[in-house]
Amino acid sequence: MELFTKNNIEITDRIRDGRTTFFEGANRQEAKEFAKQTGSYPYEVFKDKDKKRVFAGFAVPK
Repeated sequence: MELFTKNNIEITDRIRDGRTTFFEGANRQEAKEFAKQTGSYPYEVFKDKDKKRVFAGFAVPK
């Protein structure tokens, strides 16, 4: 499964390599708390499903 930002930047490798933490599902609060602890920020992540981009969760870069 490939994951993308809202600007269509593919981030699957960043998550796999541990450079970005992925929070699957709509758990914005958990992602915000993690970002605050690490001095980073959360952003929405999308995946392809049935030829459409759909919400997949949130990511926090390290």
